[in-house]
Amino acid sequence: MRRWCLRLIPLLILAGLGFWGWRVFFPGPEEVIRKRLHKLARAASFTGNEGNFVKLANIQSLAAFCTPDVEITVDVPGYSRQTISGQAELTQAAGGARFSSSRFNVEFFDIIVRVAPDQGAAVADLTARVNLLREKDFHVQELKFQLKKVEGKWLIFRAETTKTLSP
Repeated sequence: MRRWCLRLIPLLILAGLGFWGWRVFFPGPEEVIRKRLHKLARAASFTGNEGNFVKLANIQSLAAFCTPDVEITVDVPGYSRQTISGQAELTQAAGGARFSSSRFNVEFFDIIVRVAPDQGAAVADLTARVNLLREKDFHVQELKFQLKKVEGKWLIFRAETTKTLSP
């Protein structure tokens, strides 16, 4: 009996390591999308100590997260509804924001990803926490991203704010 236990323990450890390795090297689409959205939040965030070339590179990197025909509709309380259509307009809007502000921080929380059965499209619902220049408080907004897999990458083709029950 003791011999079986001594043989079973290394096998269980090996199986656990194999499972862990599989999850690390071959993550599911939900995990890939979550990581990609976190990278998007980091790319959208900036501080005032960036040089102009770094600003331009980061602005261009935002477009890489989206399809060429991306459509973003943002309805923030206290501001008018904004719609951005296409990567060029997204780059222009991001450039305007980045060069006119000295600090912007965005983080995504509570990311819920639903992948279509054919593994070619997905919807991600999340909460965004945004902190702007000179503001102690942050703004919280619910967002919905629609993504599709293009040449092996998950790209955003539609993003919009969603209405919540709270006023």
